[in-house]
Amino acid sequence: HQRWSVLSYGVDLAALRQQKKGYLSRCSRNTRYQIRRSERYYQALGAVSLRKAETADEALAFFEETEPLHLSRWPDSSGFSNSDFCNFHRHLIETHWQTGCVHFWKLSCAQKTCALIYSFYYQNRVYFYFSGVLNESVSVARPGLLCHSLCLQHYLEVGAEYYDFMGGEERYKASLADCSENIMGISLQKNCWPVLVEHGARKVKRFIQGL
Repeated sequence: HQRWSVLSYGVDLAALRQQKKGYLSRCSRNTRYQIRRSERYYQALGAVSLRKAETADEALAFFEETEPLHLSRWPDSSGFSNSDFCNFHRHLIETHWQTGCVHFWKLSCAQKTCALIYSFYYQNRVYFYFSGVLNESVSVARPGLLCHSLCLQHYLEVGAEYYDFMGGEERYKASLADCSENIMGISLQKNCWPVLVEHGARKVKRFIQGL
């Protein structure tokens, strides 16, 4: 039984590598302009750097730094408002950092944090999970777009095959991606009479809703 379905955007890095092109070459003219304009803006303020957390302790510090940025942008839906969510990810970072499956990136300008990106890396595929982005008052500053673009270029260079933005139809994901697929949640059910009754009831409900 399909519980839910959501569109997931991504970038086929393997195909882009075969074309021997940089990441920005596949972006639309408008997206490319926004990213480059944002980079010039930050460079005018000071040195721009992107770095990956090198230890579990540093990743945990990045996690704590992400919390206020995420809460300020999504005050009503941020996972950081849930203590179970926070404890789970702290435990995940502490226990699985050495496996290399957790990646945490920070974009800084003049020693100020502009954006953080938390992802998983599995079987040569990057799974973006969440970010913390500074709310800038200047429209030309797009720290989230810039951080993603720099991460994408890095993964392109090191041989990753795919950058998965995961579920969500946010505009920035569509702008940065070059392909999409569906993520579905399903449940497996026994072929017994209570389940058949439930399945029949769903059909009736969908029929009534379609009237």
